[in-house]
Amino acid sequence: EEMRKQKLTVKLTDAASGPPGREPVFSEEERKAMMLDAYRRQEELKKLEQDDDDEYHNASWADSSSLKRSFQGLTNISWKPK
Repeated sequence: EEMRKQKLTVKLTDAASGPPGREPVFSEEERKAMMLDAYRRQEELKKLEQDDDDEYHNASWADSSSLKRSFQGLTNISWKPK
């Protein structure tokens, strides 16, 4: 059979003192890194919520008539005399 290595930590206390306190799940450095990451994510979401402008409406790829104009040869028309 396969032998697995296991680690067991036992804390012995008096019956009157109650259960021992829990150890933190994350170390202090891990907790700080997680909080910093969450803060950056929150700031990015705030920035995205504020940036709801419609600049893309003026882009060439957003023009619904561009295919029709390209078939009719009406693209890149210059009004300046040559």
